[in-house]
Amino acid sequence: MAEKEERWLKIELYTSFLYEGMVLHGDLYTELGEKVANAKEPLSKQLIEELKLKGVKKVYYSKPVPKKIKELPEVIKPETLEKGFLVSQEVAKSIEGDKPLPVKDIESTVETFMGEISSSKPEAVLNMLELKEYDEYTYTHSINVSLLSIMFANFLKWDDKKIKDLGVGAILHDMGKILVPKEIINKNGKLSNEEYELVKKHTIYGYEIVKAYKEFNETVQIIPLLHHECYNGTGYPFGLSGEKIDEVAQIVSIADFFDAIVTKRSYKPGYPLWNAFLAIQQNTGTKFIPRLAIEFVNKMPQKLAGEPVLKVGDFVILNTKEIAEIVELSDKSTLKPTVKIYINSKQQKVKFPIVVMLEVDQTRAIEKIIDDEKALEVLKKLSLEFKKDKDKEGVKKEEKNTNDKDITKENNIQNSPNDNPEQKDKNK
Repeated sequence: MAEKEERWLKIELYTSFLYEGMVLHGDLYTELGEKVANAKEPLSKQLIEELKLKGVKKVYYSKPVPKKIKELPEVIKPETLEKGFLVSQEVAKSIEGDKPLPVKDIESTVETFMGEISSSKPEAVLNMLELKEYDEYTYTHSINVSLLSIMFANFLKWDDKKIKDLGVGAILHDMGKILVPKEIINKNGKLSNEEYELVKKHTIYGYEIVKAYKEFNETVQIIPLLHHECYNGTGYPFGLSGEKIDEVAQIVSIADFFDAIVTKRSYKPGYPLWNAFLAIQQNTGTKFIPRLAIEFVNKMPQKLAGEPVLKVGDFVILNTKEIAEIVELSDKSTLKPTVKIYINSKQQKVKFPIVVMLEVDQTRAIEKIIDDEKALEVLKKLSLEFKKDKDKEGVKKEEKNTNDKDITKENNIQNSPNDNPEQKDKNK
C-alpha cells in the first residue's frame, strides 16, 4: 500500500525500564526536552545510571508512522504495540541475563491487548503487522502470536481469565529458543538432524522457565510445552494426537504458524495473508485440530485484511493443477467457493467450463491465488470467450425454442379438432 505522509508517535518510558544495549527507533529525550541519546544507538549503562541519579523518572522518543492512503480503523493503538514490543524485548533480556521475568509487565500488556480488542469497532483491522518494521523477529513474533490468539479466542467467546492465560502463554511460547545457540536459530540453510533435535528442546526449556513462576498457572505453562504438537501425532516433544492436545496450545500453534508464513525472514520472503490461510486449511486434520483451524480460517480474514481472502472474479490454481475462476462464495467455508474450471490438469483449455462446489468436492482445494498480471490478462480473456460462447449458445437455444414453438403451433393448426375425421364424427 502506498504511503502518503508521515505522522509521529510519541512513546514514553520509565527510566527503570531502560537497560544496557537497548536500541530505540527515535532520539531519546527527558521530560524537559533535553536530548540524551541518538536513535538506533545502544543505550549505555553509564547513561542510564546518570538519568537515575538526576532523578529523571520518565524519558520519551518519537518515531514516524507511515500514513496509508486507505485508512482503516485499527484495533490496537500504535503506542500499545510499541510497549508490547519493549516488554517482549525485556523478557528476552531477562532470560539471557538469568534475571527475573517482568511478570507484571507481561500481564499488563495482555490486559491492554484484551481491552483494546474487545472494545474495537466491528470494521477495525488487527494491526499487529506494524511490528514487522523491527529486525528482532523473536520479540515481534511473540507479540503478534499473542494478538492473533487473543483475537481468535474472542471469536470463540472464551471468558476473560482463559483469554488472559492464553495471551500470556503466547508471549512466552518461543522464549525457550533464547537458550538454543543463535547460530542454529538464525541458520539460513537446512538444519542437520543434531541441530533440529536441539531446536526441539526449546519447548522443554520454555516450560521450565515458565514453571518456575507461581504467577503462571498450568494453562500458561503448557503453551510453551505443547505448541509444536500436531493433531496427527507427528509433533513434539511428546507426539500427542487429537484432542489430547490442549486447545490453548493448538490456538497458539495456529497463530505461530500463520505469523511465521507472513513474516519476511533472512532466508525467505513474507507471503501474502491468503497464502497463510490456505496453508492452515491444507494442514487441517494433520497439523491442526479441524474445528479450531476451520474456525480460524473462516473468522480471521476480515479482521486481518479488512476484506475476504477470496473474491468473486479471482483466478486460482487448484491442488489438481486445474485453473479456475471463483464465481460464488460460500457462507459456511471462506476458502471453499464455487469455481469454474477453464484449464484442466494437463494445462489444456476445456471445451466447456466445469462448475465445481469446493465445499462439496473433497478432492479439490485452492492451492494458490493467481496474482501475475500477464497470467490474469490471459485468463480474463479466456473467461470472456467462454461467456460469449455461452451467450451464443443461449441465442441458438432461444432460436431453436422459437422454431420448435412455431412448428408445434403449425402442427396444432393442421391437426386441430375440426380437421380430425374422428373428431368430426364425434361432433356429428
